[in-house]
Amino acid sequence: MKRHECLTVRDAAPLPRRARILVVDDDPDLCEVTARILSRLGCEVALAKDGVEAWGALQEDCYDLLITDHQMPWVTGLELIQKLRAEAMTLPVILFSAAVPVAELNRLPGLDIQAVVSKSCPLEQLLKTVDDVLAATGLALAESNPR
Repeated sequence: MKRHECLTVRDAAPLPRRARILVVDDDPDLCEVTARILSRLGCEVALAKDGVEAWGALQEDCYDLLITDHQMPWVTGLELIQKLRAEAMTLPVILFSAAVPVAELNRLPGLDIQAVVSKSCPLEQLLKTVDDVLAATGLALAESNPR
């Protein structure tokens, strides 16, 4: 399904469906572990190893959430988010990074990032953040408490 054909959560049928998440990180082990955990919680997860690959995936398919690292070769996480917003894509974003670029975040208006999570946080914090962001769009992790 092309990006312009994506249904919004409001357009979707009321039946429960799996959240589609794109995880972007140049650390293949962390990417795989994150994907495995989210998959076990009922999400459909796609992986991208950098911002260039992620941009291609975003052009080709629809997602409910983008989880991206910041420090990656070629296209950083913030550059990816800027491209997303420049194309008027309203996809919710979690910036999941070892080095949170606070100064850059402060000088880049309009990124509309739903959450910033440090990679050093406990896994439970990342999962709660994912659940909170998805819940705001009408979705939730399968093992979450009903809302």
